[in-house]
Amino acid sequence: MSTLKKPFDEMQARQSPRFSPILVLFFGVLAISSGSILVRLAQGQDMPSLVIAAWRLTLASAVLLPLAITRRREELRHMSPSAWGLALLSGFMLALHFATWITSLA
Repeated sequence: MSTLKKPFDEMQARQSPRFSPILVLFFGVLAISSGSILVRLAQGQDMPSLVIAAWRLTLASAVLLPLAITRRREELRHMSPSAWGLALLSGFMLALHFATWITSLA
């Protein structure tokens, strides 16, 4: 048991969080809880719900794609076809979720 615990303890000692977990949680809760308010404001400007959902996912992709390419290029390169299929299915399900959720706010 001590042989399993030692590498974990060493890893914990070397890796301190880059940002305060409390700060990350604060901004995460703020972002999540303001989402429906921002959607309702956009709907108040007569923007269709599916357009709002598409823009939300497009902007999130534009932010996350450069990070994924620069930090996880090797992982992406070595993904199997079935892993890519699951990633595409996950993306489709996320798009379906946002389309239905944003439409429900109308």
